[in-house]
Amino acid sequence: MAEYFALIKNKNILITGTSGGIGNYLAKNFLKNGNKVWGCSRKKNNIKHKNFFHKRFDLSDPKKLIYWTNRISKNKNFKIDILINNAAVYEKNLSFFHSKKNITDSYKINCISPIILTNIISKMMLKNKKGLIIFISSVAAILDEPGTSLYASSKAALESYARIIREEISKFNVKVSIIRIQYIKTSLSKTVNKIKLSALRKKFISNKIGSKEKIYSEINKLYFKKKAPLLISDKLK
Repeated sequence: MAEYFALIKNKNILITGTSGGIGNYLAKNFLKNGNKVWGCSRKKNNIKHKNFFHKRFDLSDPKKLIYWTNRISKNKNFKIDILINNAAVYEKNLSFFHSKKNITDSYKINCISPIILTNIISKMMLKNKKGLIIFISSVAAILDEPGTSLYASSKAALESYARIIREEISKFNVKVSIIRIQYIKTSLSKTVNKIKLSALRKKFISNKIGSKEKIYSEINKLYFKKKAPLLISDKLK
């Protein structure tokens, strides 16, 4: 049965990680409804649209992120209505021995860059007294599965930040929500061992893999809610 929900239209949306997977899907669908989308990714983007403004750089370098956001926000009339912190990296090395680069990149991309970006954009939202900030997280943050130490711990840290900042800025009519997803079929999830993925599925009441369509519908619904819930997630056994 088809799901019907109000669509976000004619808004300014910033999404990280738009070259593929969830971010790419969200950007394309928001553009269909008259929204303007600012996106960034470390890979080349395949979206060609007059209302899509993309910058290619690596989020493991926070200086480039700060430079980009400061540059696009120079215009006094510029504002972001919705921020979607989506970009993430999953360590391919499933042993507990990680290189210094893997450790720093995982935390810079999965946790530090979203915090920096939220800090910049939330000031804009506070000024406008309205906004929605989304953190795309993962069930890995609470499952404590061997082999996911960097990804899981960085996502858990990000969730902690999201919970606290939600309390700090909610009185200014800026909503903050976490969307904790299952493993979705993207280039990121391909790095997960098939046996581990099967084991993860068994921990859910529903064995469904999360879908990009579901995430898109949830964000649309969150925008129109007077008070958005902190967490959108599937229940665990």
